[in-house]
Amino acid sequence: MGADKELGMFERALSAVGAAFVSAIIVNPLDVAKTRLQAQAAGVLYHQPA
Repeated sequence: MGADKELGMFERALSAVGAAFVSAIIVNPLDVAKTRLQAQAAGVLYHQPA
């Protein structure tokens, strides 16, 4: 891809989907850990559903 070429609509959409996927993969486990730590600090026991 040359430096002068602009991305088309498909390339932009594909890049947005890729960025959202990577963001979800990174942020979700961190959010779960944060929530569990907050619950632990409040004295709430975590019970994993069967």
